[in-house]
Amino acid sequence: MGSLPRLHHSSSRPSRSSNRRLPPARGSSIASLPNEVSRVRCADDEGYLHTVIVWRLYPGIRGTSYTLDTGALVNYVDEQTFEIDHTAVLITKLS
Repeated sequence: MGSLPRLHHSSSRPSRSSNRRLPPARGSSIASLPNEVSRVRCADDEGYLHTVIVWRLYPGIRGTSYTLDTGALVNYVDEQTFEIDHTAVLITKLS
């Protein structure tokens, strides 16, 4: 499955002395976690390589989200182009 986007990582962790697992939050389940659909190799104008991860946020719903493998958000522009949200750098799919 790969790693989850950073916004889905829990910021509160149990202390090291506690070996108990916390129960899932109410109304949440494994099925509600995003699923990795695919990875797309891309490059920017300077030749740096990037990997865009396509996430399906909810099972059975067509909506997708995009992040870099570093966790940075990415916006879909068209069939060949993505935009890195924080820097506005355009990256293009490699063949």
